[in-house]
Amino acid sequence: MFHHISIAVNHPQHVADVIAELWQGRSVPFPGHEGSYIAFHFDLYGTAIEVMLELLPPNLMPEYLAAVEPNSLSTLLKNLAAQ
Repeated sequence: MFHHISIAVNHPQHVADVIAELWQGRSVPFPGHEGSYIAFHFDLYGTAIEVMLELLPPNLMPEYLAAVEPNSLSTLLKNLAAQ
C-alpha cells in the first residue's frame, strides 16, 4: 500500500521543495495537473504528497483521472530521474 495525499497551497513548488527537504526526499513537477508538484519520501510505503494550487471537487475527480494522459507516470518517472 502507498500513502498519497493532495494538498492545496499558494506556492506549490516551494512547499513541495520544503517537504522533500524535510523528508530528505525529492520533489518534481506532477504531470497532468499544470503547476502541481509532488514530494517523495522514498520510504517503504511509497509516501508522497501532491502539492497544487487548488484541489478538484470530488465530483470532477473521475473526469480529471480520465483526462490524464496514459504516459503521465512515465513523465513523472523521467522528471524524477532527471534530478
